[in-house]
Amino acid sequence: MKKYIASLVVGLILLMGSGTRAEEAKDIPPRLVAETFLTAVGHGDVDAAVDTLTVGTFMTGKQKQLATAREQIKAIPGLYGKYLASEFIKQQDVGASITNLVYVTKYEQHFISWSFTFYKPGRRWILDSFRWSDTAEGLGI
Repeated sequence: MKKYIASLVVGLILLMGSGTRAEEAKDIPPRLVAETFLTAVGHGDVDAAVDTLTVGTFMTGKQKQLATAREQIKAIPGLYGKYLASEFIKQQDVGASITNLVYVTKYEQHFISWSFTFYKPGRRWILDSFRWSDTAEGLGI
């Protein structure tokens, strides 16, 4: 399974492009980007997941923050047990150029809510921000 996840992540990176010519990269649907990330996280491939999620974004220049995010995400199973599944919760579009996706990852003892905001300044979607929480706050309930 780990080999499959690695192939999926590499494939998504190749589709998204290196970030040097972002305007020429393929337009990957935001849900595919978010779900690939969550699948990789669920299988323990956090470093590859974060790299794939942030490739071609302004976040690649924020290595200190990304290192902190990686460590926090890696700690989740130690706190809440084995990963069980991910579930899409909702999508909220703001005009034609901003979309926010909300997911839940299920663990044996608790859930994590995830929010991904994507921005489309031209022809392709770019991750603008992502966050996670171990509370229901991000779910709007």
